Parts: sequence; structure tokens; C-alpha cells
Amino acid sequence: MAPVTRRDALLVAGSGIAASIAGCLGRLDSGSSPEDDTTTDDTTTAEGDKPPESTETTDESDGNGGTGAVTDYETVQLGTTTGAPEWYQENERTAGDVSVSRSKQQLETILTERFDDGERPAAVSDLLEGVSFEESLFLYAESVGPDTCHDEVEVSGVEVSDGTLTATASVVDTSGEDEGCGQAVTFPAALVLVTFDGEPVSDVSVTVVDGWGNESGVGMASGESSASASGSTATRTTSSETPTTTR
Repeated sequence: MAPVTRRDALLVAGSGIAASIAGCLGRLDSGSSPEDDTTTDDTTTAEGDKPPESTETTDESDGNGGTGAVTDYETVQLGTTTGAPEWYQENERTAGDVSVSRSKQQLETILTERFDDGERPAAVSDLLEGVSFEESLFLYAESVGPDTCHDEVEVSGVEVSDGTLTATASVVDTSGEDEGCGQAVTFPAALVLVTFDGEPVSDVSVTVVDGWGNESGVGMASGESSASASGSTATRTTSSETPTTTR
């Protein structure tokens, strides 16, 4: 299938982008459905039966004798929504957004915004089981794609470098060769559990690549959150770079 430009996707989706993400992810009013053969709605889809993707790593580049190095990370796909989140409404050139959760309260805030009661995928609950925030943190990565086939955020390169947790979150097309794709701008997301050898590092820097290949750097400086942070407000990072390409 020929690639869909961002302008084409937005024209086809028209006012059919409906509200689905509350709170700090933002809401839009829903309109008419796109006039194509594939319809979309504002419901969030999740792959509850898909097991977490686990990747072991032995990073010793943090300069702290191994303490604070990443020992493992697991990714759960949270599905897509057609409701434009707040970061996209504010700047459509931004490739995505990342939130860092260093406590159960912070993580619950994000999950509550993403899912209605009873809709949280089983894989998320499995990921949370037995987690110690003294040695772990969660990354919530959200981006945008040109059609319904760009429905996952692949997270790679999770490691500690010079005292900063770095990673790349890229939107991927999971469709088969002959599979049709709905012509609507969609917003996939993924949740990543990062486990450390010791206390999690404070600084986080994630490169987000959207479905058009646009890239934005998203970072959080030391002191904005900590492993012992309490309360119900999630730490949401902001884009620190402009996209390197255009849609």
C-alpha cells in the first residue's frame, strides 16, 4: 500500500477524530466519521492477551560501578486511540510524549487516564505484579501514526549512559503485506517497566519517532521526580527538540 502523508491522513480523518484521552493527555470533540471503507471510533484498543516483551541488558556505562545500571526492561503495548492527546493539540510537529512514573500513584494516574474501568489489559496487571519502585520505574511512551496499521510503539536501546536513562520509542506498522489500513491518524502507546541494579537514575532522555519518521527528543532533568515521590500527579516530560523531518 502506498504510504499516507500526514496531510492525506488528516483530510480523510476529517473531524472524525474523537475524544478518548482525559486529563493531561487532552480531549477533542468528536465529529462525523471519515468517508472511507474503514471506520474508526474513539475507543482505546489494547492487546491484553499479548505477553510483555522482555529484554535483558547488562549496561555498565553509568560510571557508578554497576549501581543504577539497567538489568532488564519489559514492554506492554496499550493499543491505539483516534482521540488527539494534549501534546498533539499543542504542537502537531511533536513526534510524541513520554511520562515517567516512579511510584504506584503516578502510574495509576496514567493508567486511569488511558483506560476506563475494566478495560485495562491483563498484560498491564501482570507487569505490575511484584514491582519494587526502589529498583524500578515506568516509561509511558505515546506517539502518532498515519493510519490504523501503525498501532504499536517499539521501545529499544534502554540503557544508562553517563548517568542518564536513554531509550528510543518508534511507531511501527504491524500490518501484513496484503492487509488494508484505515485512513485515520492514530495514537499508539506502550508501557515500559525498567529495572535497575540499585536505585533508578534521575535523568531520563527518550527519542520518539512517529509513523512518518519524525523524531523528537523528550527529557526530564534530575530533581523533577524521584523514586520516593508520592502523590497522584504523574511526571510528564516535554519535547526538547523539534522534529528532524516533516510529515
